[in-house]
Amino acid sequence: MMQAYRTENSYRSAARLSPAELRAAMASGEILQATALAFDTRRQLRFELGGVKAVMPFAQCADGAETGTVRDIAVLTRVGRPTCFVIEGIDRSKAALIVTRNPDAICRALGEAFGTGMTCIPAQGGFSHEEMTIVYFVVNRFQISRMKDIVHDLDDRAYITISEVADVFKLNQDKLSQKVDNQPLLPRRK
Repeated sequence: MMQAYRTENSYRSAARLSPAELRAAMASGEILQATALAFDTRRQLRFELGGVKAVMPFAQCADGAETGTVRDIAVLTRVGRPTCFVIEGIDRSKAALIVTRNPDAICRALGEAFGTGMTCIPAQGGFSHEEMTIVYFVVNRFQISRMKDIVHDLDDRAYITISEVADVFKLNQDKLSQKVDNQPLLPRRK
């Protein structure tokens, strides 16, 4: 169900907001507006919000777009005009689910290469019933190729899926980097 909006020019412009102001607007669910710059080949409206490139998926562009009762031309006419929206995510990233029989080496190599953590989930092959591990790893779109090369160098049978992540909140990572009396804020795994 789409949210009801007032007419254009009734909301604060997102074009000159800082990243902190955009995050605050996202957190509060504030309706913002910006001028749509383009309608691309992926059927998305494109915007620039405080120096950050943004997209509005076609299904969110108009009532009826999701069900197919609205045609592309109705959304295309929004280009160059103020458009209202609520920010659902910033810092879009990609999530990799890596199914592997060699999780320790993969986690070590990815951690060294990217300086980030990952989550390991015990799994079992649906057909083979072999024990495996799913490594959940978040990367940006520019790191995907390097990540795939690292994984397949260590496990040429690894199965990798990539999906879109709306936003990344790094609370645990930030807490781990803080120290109190030279001790990690969160206990280390043994």
